[in-house]
Amino acid sequence: MIFEQPANLNRFVAEPVSSFWAKRWDFLRILVPLLAFVTFCFVELLAWQLWDRDQFNLLGLAPGLLPAAIVLGFVLTWNALGFFGDRHARRTLNLLESGVSFHADGTAPIPWSKVVAFWGEDIPGEPQWSRVTMEYFGWRKTGPPLRWAMALEKRELYPALLSELDRMRQIQRLGFRVELDKHLPTPLATTSPLMLGMWLTVAGMLLLFHGAPLLLASLGHSHGNPGQPDWVNLWPGEIGTKAMGFLKAHFSNAAELRSRMAQVGGALCVLGAAFCVAGNLAGRRQQDERQNSASLPNNS
Repeated sequence: MIFEQPANLNRFVAEPVSSFWAKRWDFLRILVPLLAFVTFCFVELLAWQLWDRDQFNLLGLAPGLLPAAIVLGFVLTWNALGFFGDRHARRTLNLLESGVSFHADGTAPIPWSKVVAFWGEDIPGEPQWSRVTMEYFGWRKTGPPLRWAMALEKRELYPALLSELDRMRQIQRLGFRVELDKHLPTPLATTSPLMLGMWLTVAGMLLLFHGAPLLLASLGHSHGNPGQPDWVNLWPGEIGTKAMGFLKAHFSNAAELRSRMAQVGGALCVLGAAFCVAGNLAGRRQQDERQNSASLPNNS
C-alpha cells in the first residue's frame, strides 16, 4: 500500500539544517583517517621526486593535497544536492510484505526486522495534518535508530496508514511499535563511531606500509662476500644516481645498509602491528559503549 505526501508539506517534516549537517559530519569524520593516509602517501611520493630533481620545496608538495580535497568536495557537493533535493521532492511510503520502501516502485526496501516504531502525532497549528515518524535501523543495529517522517491528511490517509500497519503486525507478527499521540523522544546524542580505533588502525597501516618493504628488501638479497660492497645487487632495477650516492655516503657497504633496513623495517612492522591491534580493541570497546548507551531508556 502506497502513501504519498506533496512536496509543499516538507516544511512540517524536513530535518533541520543543523541536524542534517551534524549527521553528515559524523560520516565525514570517518573518512578523515583514510584521506590522511592517502594524502601522506602522495606527499611522500612528491617529496621523493622533488628531492631527486633538486627541486624540493614545501610549495611543490601542495599537489599531494589535491586527492583528499577532491574527495571532500565531491562528498560535500553530493550531500548538499541530496539535502536540497529531499526538501523539494514529494515523500512516499510504500508498505510491502517484505518491508518498507520510500519509493513508489518498492525499490530498496527496509526489512520489517529493522523497523523499530511508528510515531503518530498532531502538527501544532495544523489541524488538517498529522505527522508520522518511522524509526528504523540501517545496515547495522548499533546506536540510535534512524528517523524518517511524512505528513498525512488526518481524515482519511492517516487512519488508513494506521489500519495497514495494524494489519501487517497481525498477519506477519511483526515486532515494531505504533505510538500514537505521544511526544517523539529526543534522539540520543551520538558521537562519530570508532574514531579512535580508526586512527590507530590507519597509523598502524602506515607503519606497516613503510616497514614491510624495508624488511622484505633486506631479507630478499644475498649478502655476497663480506668484504665486497655489492651495491649493484641491492635492489632490482635502477635506483638512481643521486640515491645511490646518498646511500654510499651514509653506509660503508651494502651489508650495513641491509642490516639497518632489517632493523628499521622490523621495528616499524612490530609497531604497526601493535597499532592495528590497539585500534581493533579500541574500536570494539567504543562499539560496546555505543550499544550500551543505545539500550538505556530515554526519559526525554
